[in-house]
Amino acid sequence: MRNAKLSTSLTEAIDLPPPLSQKGAKKRADLLGAALRIIARDGHHQLTLRRVAEEAKSSHGAVLYYYGSRTALKCAAMEYSSAYLIETSAKIIPELEKAADRPKRFAEIPSRYNNDVLISNRSTAMAVFELNMAAAREDYLRPVLYKWGKILTELYRPAFEKLGSKNPSADVDFILHTINGLLVAQLSFPRRDFEKRILRPAIERLIGSIASS
Repeated sequence: MRNAKLSTSLTEAIDLPPPLSQKGAKKRADLLGAALRIIARDGHHQLTLRRVAEEAKSSHGAVLYYYGSRTALKCAAMEYSSAYLIETSAKIIPELEKAADRPKRFAEIPSRYNNDVLISNRSTAMAVFELNMAAAREDYLRPVLYKWGKILTELYRPAFEKLGSKNPSADVDFILHTINGLLVAQLSFPRRDFEKRILRPAIERLIGSIASS
């Protein structure tokens, strides 16, 4: 999401028709990047096709051609941000599985990940959470959120099984939702040494409880 560029794997993850050319793929990615910047900077409710065209220094017709509607564009933004979290989360799963017999080390890994990927990159975090909030009002986004939530749960589930969780899917959801709440609070009211003083100790308590249950 940095510099509003889409990787090939994330482009494939988004449920859109394949582009007719390499130039078309770049144009579509540039427009989506502009949409994400607007969402992160101004809020999801400020997203319109005309504003995306202005942000991308393109035409309203181009946005309409590649996305068709504001609804489709917002769904694509959610698909992208969700796929981004899946792709980056996948990189820490091997570490988690190796640390399954050390709860404190296990907790440190998602704490560091969330701090590096979201708290240290405020624009990414704002886009992710703005789109989650959008789903509270715009029900067409909920299937997208549900789909990627299930994928994320399944991604983490084997590591939680190795940790000793008796209900790994429920525990993954609980941990992820707890982390999200702490991250939103930090974005709203920044605190010094958040990862070390607040995020990591909270995750350690929860992981310790799961491992010892």
